[in-house]
Amino acid sequence: MFHLLFGTSASLADHPALHTPDALVIEPDPLGLCAWWVPRSLLAALRAVVPAADIDAALAPHRGVLSLVLRGLALTPEEAERREAHAADPIGFMTHNGLVTGHVTKAWTLALAPLVAGRTLVIPTLAGLDHHGFLVIQGFQSVLPPEERPTVVVAVGPGITDAGRDLWTAEREGVLATVALAEGLAETRVERISPPVPAEEVAPSALPGRFDPLDDALEIRAWASGDADLLQAGAEAAFRAYGFTGVLRLGLRALDLLPPGDAARRMHRLVALAAYNRQVRRSDQTDELPALLEAHFEAALAGEEDPAVQSHLYYRLAINTGRRKGDLDQGIAEGTRAIELARDPRVPRGLGAFLEAWARNGRAFSFATARRGAEAMADCEAAWEMLAEAEQHPGAPTMELLPTRAVLADNLARVSLLRRDHAAAARWQRELEAAEQAMGGMTGLNPIRWLELLRHSGELAQAHRRGAAALTRARAVFDPIMVDLLAAELAELCYRLGDAPGAVAHYTECLHIRERISDADDLRTTRLSRAVARLRAGQLDVAAAEVALLLQDEALATPAAQAQLLALSGRIEHAAGRPPEAVMSAAIEAAVESGDRDTLAHVARIVGDISAAQGDAEEAAEAFERALAIAGVDVGPPPAGELLAIHLGRAALGVPGAGAEALAVAPAALAADPEAWWSLSALEPHLDASDAADAVRSAIAQRAEFAEVSGDATPA
Repeated sequence: MFHLLFGTSASLADHPALHTPDALVIEPDPLGLCAWWVPRSLLAALRAVVPAADIDAALAPHRGVLSLVLRGLALTPEEAERREAHAADPIGFMTHNGLVTGHVTKAWTLALAPLVAGRTLVIPTLAGLDHHGFLVIQGFQSVLPPEERPTVVVAVGPGITDAGRDLWTAEREGVLATVALAEGLAETRVERISPPVPAEEVAPSALPGRFDPLDDALEIRAWASGDADLLQAGAEAAFRAYGFTGVLRLGLRALDLLPPGDAARRMHRLVALAAYNRQVRRSDQTDELPALLEAHFEAALAGEEDPAVQSHLYYRLAINTGRRKGDLDQGIAEGTRAIELARDPRVPRGLGAFLEAWARNGRAFSFATARRGAEAMADCEAAWEMLAEAEQHPGAPTMELLPTRAVLADNLARVSLLRRDHAAAARWQRELEAAEQAMGGMTGLNPIRWLELLRHSGELAQAHRRGAAALTRARAVFDPIMVDLLAAELAELCYRLGDAPGAVAHYTECLHIRERISDADDLRTTRLSRAVARLRAGQLDVAAAEVALLLQDEALATPAAQAQLLALSGRIEHAAGRPPEAVMSAAIEAAVESGDRDTLAHVARIVGDISAAQGDAEEAAEAFERALAIAGVDVGPPPAGELLAIHLGRAALGVPGAGAEALAVAPAALAADPEAWWSLSALEPHLDASDAADAVRSAIAQRAEFAEVSGDATPA
């Protein structure tokens, strides 16, 4: 469980939660020099309270991977080989990605979890927390049973002055994003201490001085020494352990001291790759970044004679030029040069094929952005073939082959969807799943895509099953972002399939997360969707209260928004057996004030629905005809769902041909508007032998299948 404390330095200093007896305190690393600092600091703290034999036993199964940081470990040849396989590769392409770094995260998590079980971990300043450290702590929550999960207290105080070289974006932004993620977890406790955190910064404390005996503290020693050779060694060690901020700190300082030559060129390469990889993981985009990357990559290329290294660097330049600078022609040219260099006979065949796969993947981006779709798809497919060749021959980074397969399949699925080729997208999604399963089974790079594909093919019940399974996995690994995405998808699926209470439950799960980490617009949309689902679920008083709050929201004070909300309120009042006339009069007044065609048509149609339900056929007929006339005003096509509801209202009153008109717009309405699915029973009397009727029958069958599987026969 996380306990987050927000406040000023003074208000936090004496908070009792930060002074829990026997807590394991994580020291700050204000410059972000040390990769995997949270588990390193934890290990040093544990050494004082846990017998050495227990620590040795905990580390034993993971020694090879952990020796990337614990360089004091004496390794067997097999462990040394494992260390080399898991080190970040300077001509690899996925060193930023959790599919590769996840092996190190998992090793730290499994090694330390038994040792921290049931304890309190205190992070007294955000300088003690980073992305990797958060993932390890999050992992503790996942692998330990609930009663043994540690309590993690984090003091979220003011920022920390950057005392090193300016890195264009403060580390604090990335750490705050990590804290926001923790806020989205279900059991997180948030305590905001008055006064609120001000926009101030405090000077960093001294560099950490407590290290485990197995930890050589190379990054700290190098920084403190200012020696060029030690700075270079520290940067190289930090890179191998995926410590990209440390590489930037140490490498930039080393470049101030190194003379021109091979060592400086290698350091330019590591600095450029560290900046690139940190940006990919943290979206650390600024105006200065493209120029910084270009300068260091070009310096790394100057005098470089290894064609494999040249190919890799040209790929990086191609992405920087095409994606960040927007120079697509130059990006395509640099991608082409990377492909040519990958085919140099001096490059081992497996490595060359691997490099070409990535070069084509990079060039495809510029092709696609330049609207050269056929060439982009050809590059993506060729990249897939080149990867297959790389897997058959030695030379490529072994730990990156399967993750690269997953990424390329993901790209191919995405491009296929953009080309509206759903069959191809499904094929590539299956390839993605196969790669993930070969890596040991994961939540998935994109479990959302299956929901989109299955929805497109009309298999909503199956989409719900797959989405529910993915949501269970996302909860198990404490991934609030994926929980939010999947819960939102499942909420809409439930609503379409007639399970309004299920939709309410999923929207509620979304809101628990979005109230902590989403913007106000997302919150409003989700609250409105939940209110509509509550209406269908018969939770009328709660729905009325939620709509009343939305009506008071200043961002929804426009006449159109007010009219839509008042119309919803009228529906709720009518369903609850209360007179809706006053509310609907206000809705009509707001709709007229808005002058918006779709709002006017919607409110008129709701008046018709309510009048018909009250037995006033004359008023209902007039309202439906008014709604139809308004919808016909030519300011663009009216919403298909609204047209469907209008025609069905007219058909229920016996208007000739209205049923056929409703059936004609039904497929478009069912595809675009979840509300249309609640009209299926009203459409049944009008079905014929047309394609439109087939679409309606398919939707009815989907609801029946879902009701049978779930045991919920909620009527449409």
